[in-house]
Amino acid sequence: SGTKAAAPMALGYPAIACLPGKAAAAGAPSHCLLCCAAAPTFVGVGKCGHADACWVCTLRLRALSRDTRCPVCKEDLDEVLITHNASPLLLKSLRFELFPKDSALGVRFSNDDVRRECMKLFEYRCRVETCAGKGIAFRSLRDLENHLWYVHWKQFCHTCLHGRPAFICEQAVYLSRDLDRHCRDGDEAPAGGNHTAPPVPPHPLCEFCNLRLFDEDELMRHMNEKHHICHICGQMGRQNEFYSNFQCLAAHYSDAHFVCAHPNCAHGGYRLTAFATDEERTLHMLTQHPENTRLSDREKKDLARPLLQFSQRSYAEERQHNAGAASASGNAGGSRTADVATGTGDVRFAWPPGISAADASRTRNEQWREDKDDGDKSQRYVDRDILSEHEDEAGELMQAAHGDENQEKHIDEAASSGESEVDQDTEPKLQQQLHPQEALGDLDPSLRCLSLNVTVATAGRQQGMRCCLDALHAVLRTLVKDRGGGGNALPM
Repeated sequence: SGTKAAAPMALGYPAIACLPGKAAAAGAPSHCLLCCAAAPTFVGVGKCGHADACWVCTLRLRALSRDTRCPVCKEDLDEVLITHNASPLLLKSLRFELFPKDSALGVRFSNDDVRRECMKLFEYRCRVETCAGKGIAFRSLRDLENHLWYVHWKQFCHTCLHGRPAFICEQAVYLSRDLDRHCRDGDEAPAGGNHTAPPVPPHPLCEFCNLRLFDEDELMRHMNEKHHICHICGQMGRQNEFYSNFQCLAAHYSDAHFVCAHPNCAHGGYRLTAFATDEERTLHMLTQHPENTRLSDREKKDLARPLLQFSQRSYAEERQHNAGAASASGNAGGSRTADVATGTGDVRFAWPPGISAADASRTRNEQWREDKDDGDKSQRYVDRDILSEHEDEAGELMQAAHGDENQEKHIDEAASSGESEVDQDTEPKLQQQLHPQEALGDLDPSLRCLSLNVTVATAGRQQGMRCCLDALHAVLRTLVKDRGGGGNALPM
């Protein structure tokens, strides 16, 4: 199509280490060791005594990258103190346990002002310029996402949310039609003109899980943790060729290599003991399963003697021979067909003959390994208290909490105190955003049971993303069914 993709919109602004109007931290280096920011307002210091990282980099490492090491000495720190005074004499007599602590981050704060500024980096706040309630904050990420979608028709890239070490205010939001382009091509420069941050890379796709990963390194880590590689093919030069699960790997072994069929070598019902040549399998049978060979001891020795003789060929010649043997066995007589493999960068997704993506879908009961705990992802976006301070006049007119009973009271107090005047045209818009049901009337009872999941497309190019057509289709199906039209009155 000739439609030009829309540019991503920055939700806020880049986090800065030097806060306007505030002095630099006492006793701290002139520049941050990591981001090179000059005169940071606060610094992070651990029990090792190093105060070379600014408060923004300290929080970025611990909260987003899950790196709790000191950036100087690499000592693992259970907790750090973010302070405005890093004088060496003070740090020597410092008792960390006296300061308030955020247990989830492993961070202590020297005073309430430091804690307040740090928590601003984790706020769920809408900073879209065209928003009638610009500056409104929410208690959870879900509430912020709902606001961005229903008011601005924009959404986060969830791959960036969980893979990019950026605070919410540094993330970008996209139109639905632009999200696919972003995942496929990435962004050349960060939204908002922050050229000090690296560009956002394309998000490679794991074809087995239908899951986007942040970059190629994350994809490779995911492949090694969740999927399986054939060590025999790897020795023959076919690097980074993965199979979805043990079912696929066992089918590949059976089709391309020589598998031991003894029950003792079966693992979870799959035959995963394989060899590059029939001679190696024969030697394995003689040494590991001699009771099943039905040969005399003399016959076993005569058969094993040539297999144990040292070869005069070099390593390169041996490898070339094995590769040629594997290629010949894969094409001879059609008995061993080649696997179908597709590639994403250096990763190749291999499908054994006769097994489709549907057959090889990964299920919990097929996995032997426990999936790595993804609790670090959920800890990044926990529900948070809303700070009372607002960033602009629109924010000062309302209490930003989602569903807070004091929202209307706060607006009335702001108007009566004279701190900021409520425009007659602005107030109804704000009230409509706070109470959409009152502005639109009562919702049909049959629609109250619908969840937000119906807005997510289940097929087509928008699959996995929110789509207004899918939402309308769900609403119409519910209304037609409720009025006696039947559940299949509308075509899918």
